[in-house]
Amino acid sequence: MEATYQFIYSLVREQSGLKGLKYFPHFLSLFLLILFFNLSGLVPFSFTASSHIVITFGIALSYFIAWIIIGVKDLGASFLYVFCPKNMRFGYCP
Repeated sequence: MEATYQFIYSLVREQSGLKGLKYFPHFLSLFLLILFFNLSGLVPFSFTASSHIVITFGIALSYFIAWIIIGVKDLGASFLYVFCPKNMRFGYCP
């Protein structure tokens, strides 16, 4: 369990820096949830919950909505530039 904790901690710290560590407990619990879903599929006569599109879509949609809310909260309207192509002129994008 400690190796799993250290693996996720180092992964979050490398990818998002010190500011991203406030989301570490969430990423750890999500990692363990998906790991449990996939390991439960190895039991004979059982199914993997993450193979259902509703579960996968629900997790992905909730992360996308949370990403937009946190981005707008932290960066304001300039967060919308994420949805624009890199070299787009200012007249076409907010």
